[in-house]
Amino acid sequence: MRIKSSLLAAAAAAIVTLASCESTPADERLIVDGSSFEPQRTVLIEDFTGQTCVNCPGAHELLSEFEELLNSPDHVGIIAVGIHIPTFGRPAPTGLVAVEADAYSVGVDNAPSARINRRSFNGETVLNTDKWTGAVMNEIKRKAQIAFTDLTAELTPDGKHVNIHGKVLAQETANSARLQLWLVEDDVVKPQMLPNGADAKYVHHSVFRAAINGVNGSKIEIKEKKETPFEQLNYPLAEYVNPANLRIVAFVYTDNDGVLNAAHTKIQN
Repeated sequence: MRIKSSLLAAAAAAIVTLASCESTPADERLIVDGSSFEPQRTVLIEDFTGQTCVNCPGAHELLSEFEELLNSPDHVGIIAVGIHIPTFGRPAPTGLVAVEADAYSVGVDNAPSARINRRSFNGETVLNTDKWTGAVMNEIKRKAQIAFTDLTAELTPDGKHVNIHGKVLAQETANSARLQLWLVEDDVVKPQMLPNGADAKYVHHSVFRAAINGVNGSKIEIKEKKETPFEQLNYPLAEYVNPANLRIVAFVYTDNDGVLNAAHTKIQN
């Protein structure tokens, strides 16, 4: 799947002026040419958001545009996960703030903002919306260090637990790598503040629900040309999530190199 850079820039143009606590001067914003490129990886976007953040729905629209342009049946270009931060919300199940939100939002001063592949861009690791396009473009063109194969997730017969299996195929060695498994829920109907008032039936997509294997994930060996299997069995689901709307997001990262690659899969009955 080849992507026109100019299409992605156009998708962002209408939303690039979204307000957060800070803004970026026009001369620092992305200027994209009309060249085309082949996506090389799946980019993980940790979208810091909240139900009382009036500008966050605009950021959700931008992420939807990214998904429309960069995701296809042949290749998932981005996986965006909405991490609701305590500043702008209440804990689940009343709200959408997960117990890990405090740990993941360290260094996050405003919303909407995002970490993109957990990498630094011009010295920044948490980016305002007007820098998302450039960061995504930079990342999606980078060769992936690993690939996920055979990623599956199934409910147990009681419908209350999930079993996860997969493999990581390494293209090159990465030291001190960690595998992270997240539980993400789509189509969650909860209130959301908008610029013109509250929407009591706002549909939230890609809501972060839990870090299945701990807030920092688990160690995994990443050796060049080696395939490493992994599994997580009998993970208990909270009563307030809808199993039909759940996905598993998997990624491997290192502190030095950020996210090596990511993947996701629906939980099957």
